[in-house]
Amino acid sequence: MHIKSSIKEINETILELDIPDEPNPDTGLNITNICEYSDDTADINCRVQYTSGLCIIETDFYIRKPITDIFTVMGDYICLPLLVTGESRIITEQNDIDKGLIQLFYQKQTHMEIKMQGNEERVSYLAIIFSRNFYTELLSGEKWANKDDLYTSVKNGDFISYCEKRIPVNYSIYQILQEIKSNSYEGIYKKYFIETKLRELFFVIHVSYVLKSNSYPGIKPDVIQKLEKAKGYLGLHFNESPTIKQLSRIVFLNEFKLKSGFKLLFGSTIHEYVIRLRMKKAKEMLLKNYSVNEISAYLGYKSTSHFIGAFKKYYGETPKRYLLTCFR
Repeated sequence: MHIKSSIKEINETILELDIPDEPNPDTGLNITNICEYSDDTADINCRVQYTSGLCIIETDFYIRKPITDIFTVMGDYICLPLLVTGESRIITEQNDIDKGLIQLFYQKQTHMEIKMQGNEERVSYLAIIFSRNFYTELLSGEKWANKDDLYTSVKNGDFISYCEKRIPVNYSIYQILQEIKSNSYEGIYKKYFIETKLRELFFVIHVSYVLKSNSYPGIKPDVIQKLEKAKGYLGLHFNESPTIKQLSRIVFLNEFKLKSGFKLLFGSTIHEYVIRLRMKKAKEMLLKNYSVNEISAYLGYKSTSHFIGAFKKYYGETPKRYLLTCFR
């Protein structure tokens, strides 16, 4: 695969890599900060993890003036891009890139021009790119994969276009992506860990897609897309979640349809969903020995007592009591 990303306005290459298509069990995982750039147009930082058949790209922009990222991939490849923060648009297809929605597409060659408007804005995205051979070998032993639309399409050589398949980020997906980004293993075990997490990621996406296909209770397709965008946005920003009014503006859906449609499609209110995400994260942080004050601050609570009250209401006991119960 040949992967290249460059900024049109400043003639700066963010990354350019040639990666063998064939997976190699003896090749480890390379990690590098491939670009650190700063001028009066933008600050750019790009970190890449790659091995034969696989490339994981994390890019952060702090944009002062509008810029265009020219992104090209050559080769038989599968891509999972995710916009984490900021706003951007694919010029060539006139598609906004929605925060919190993972796209799944399979192409032979891609040339995208992604416009970012600037105005002192931070834009962050994650892209996981696989060669066809790496992807099929990765999932070849998974029984569920033969029932997966993406896997079947890739095996049959049936290309999938951008925006054809997309999944809102839920807590499980969010957690897996965080673990992929913060992989602390050494040597070949770093690669083994990534491969294990990618299998888990595709399994969770598969299950999410199956549930999604069976959960459309008479809601119009365009409204479903906006509700999915809302859920995905909350999946990335549950620790600084917007108000209903703010979320309504983000997804371009009136407040009544947002609230009623979210409950109908996903089985909980927006508030209940945010609390569930926060409490899952709180439990995880508690078991990693973060203090109650640290957890409360990270999750965006106004005070520690407010967080303790929310935790007790959700789990039936205070964080301290919960932790003692876990280690009895």
